[in-house]
Amino acid sequence: MNYSIRNKCPVELNGLPLWSIAIGPDEANGEKIGNAKGIIAVGDNATGIISVGFLSKGIVSIGLVSTGAVSIGVINICLAGVGFATVGAISAKGIIAASLYRAVGVVAAGYEAVGSLAFSFSSLF
Repeated sequence: MNYSIRNKCPVELNGLPLWSIAIGPDEANGEKIGNAKGIIAVGDNATGIISVGFLSKGIVSIGLVSTGAVSIGVINICLAGVGFATVGAISAKGIIAASLYRAVGVVAAGYEAVGSLAFSFSSLF
């Protein structure tokens, strides 16, 4: 049984719908996964200012694999984020965390690092 949802807001700002939902395959359009693009995007592959999905890209991003300014997920690449494995430019929190500035995790590396196995390079400067 293939479960599929496709819906988007008729209101658009700069060519992007206010919200977009795309979950599951869409056989009619040849999509194997849902590609949601909008100001608020929810889907298997979500891209938006606020995005939620399996693969999520946005300023505020929540997903299994997520990238953005603020990220929450299992694997994150961001400015500031929380998750299992997080790489953040400013702040990273997770089981494995790496950051240019502050990292907190079981394994942490950063200018300021806190964790069971912490690598801090603040003492180098």
